[in-house]
Amino acid sequence: MEGEQQTGFAVEVVEERLVRPSSSSHEEWLALSPCDALMRDVNYTRRLLFYPHHGAAGHMLRTLRHSLSLALAHFYPLAGRLSLDQNGRLAVHCNDAGAQFVQARLRGTDAPSITQLQASRFAVQPFFSQLARWGSYSRALHEGSAPLLSIQVTTFACGGIALGVALSHVIADGTSFWHFMSSWAECAIREMPSIPPLHKRQILATCRPPSTQKPALDFFEDLQDMPTQRRDKKVGKSFCIPKDMVEKMKSETQHQYSAYEVVCAHIWKHTNRAWNHLKDTNVGFINVVNMRDRMMPPLPRGYFGNAILWSIATTTSGQLNDENLAATARRIHDAILACSSSHMHEFLELLEVYPCLTEKILQPLNCNGVRMRVSSSAKFPVSSINFGWGKPLAARSASVEENNKIAFYPDPCSHGSIVFCLALPRNIMETLEHDPSFLFYVE
Repeated sequence: MEGEQQTGFAVEVVEERLVRPSSSSHEEWLALSPCDALMRDVNYTRRLLFYPHHGAAGHMLRTLRHSLSLALAHFYPLAGRLSLDQNGRLAVHCNDAGAQFVQARLRGTDAPSITQLQASRFAVQPFFSQLARWGSYSRALHEGSAPLLSIQVTTFACGGIALGVALSHVIADGTSFWHFMSSWAECAIREMPSIPPLHKRQILATCRPPSTQKPALDFFEDLQDMPTQRRDKKVGKSFCIPKDMVEKMKSETQHQYSAYEVVCAHIWKHTNRAWNHLKDTNVGFINVVNMRDRMMPPLPRGYFGNAILWSIATTTSGQLNDENLAATARRIHDAILACSSSHMHEFLELLEVYPCLTEKILQPLNCNGVRMRVSSSAKFPVSSINFGWGKPLAARSASVEENNKIAFYPDPCSHGSIVFCLALPRNIMETLEHDPSFLFYVE
């Protein structure tokens, strides 16, 4: 559980270095889209991949460093630094300064092995937060030399490794994060990514003239109408819904909704019950929607950057408790369906014309007792991250930073099963873990 101190072992840094692209960047400055600039105050995305023992650790490290250099030649903004361009706008200076590469090891008599973590189904551990570097926009911009990508390879005594990745959210959303990871693994095997990244973020720059009025987005109005609650100390837990249970939930809704929608509905309903809100409390479930294929025309394949829109399903706590799984899944489905190309253009206009509203846009997204928020997807290609020694045993969050935040992952060892990491205040988590109807589907 997060927030508790681990004793008996420590994560020890052995070496830090910078890995630069194998060839020079194609351009000196990369202009950012309004969606990218919006993420300036969002902490880095931090993900962990666990691999079993496979040969000498030195060979694995050399493979990772060499392939990273090859990958950075294609994903060259990751080797740059955030800065302000000549117009005073946030941009990436593609100076090939390099990505951070950290070699670390787990030391101590009580240090767990990869096998022990696997036996626990990679349950969230306090030391996970030490397996990937922490980064923020303020450090990346104001220190000037802070890398936008940090890789940490932590070796276990058993020979297995944890691959920790921290990537600036200004540079990439979840889709682009895993695009890079898949390409990096491909470079370790055949030296070329199968889907080259497209670094033309001006595609998402608004072309419409400034409005005389601020764009009205119901999404943000819905968020502002919700009450806030104190930020209780959180604990993080990981859960798994096996494939057969995912299918059972879908069958309860007559297979009208996707696995994502029914799983989100299940989590939302039971966490809401655990919070025990007043019946008339407005509650919401926030989805992150990939807009690449929803735009008209769709974004080109390989578009690298942020191309997301938030949708929110809303109701009252009492209604959420009373309705069945299908009704809740329908709320989530309808909210996602509403994310259209015109909605995205309206959002881009808001960001482009009124950049001073950025803080007001992000602040309501911070999770508390009345809003749940998803930050990852079980559709991301985790199983394809094979550097030559097999697919990862598991993917996890280094930390789930906020209460009521959910990160989904596919289970690499069980196709169709869904893993999710969830953060809640301790008393709410304990209530959830003793709810038989929640546990019926969840391991």
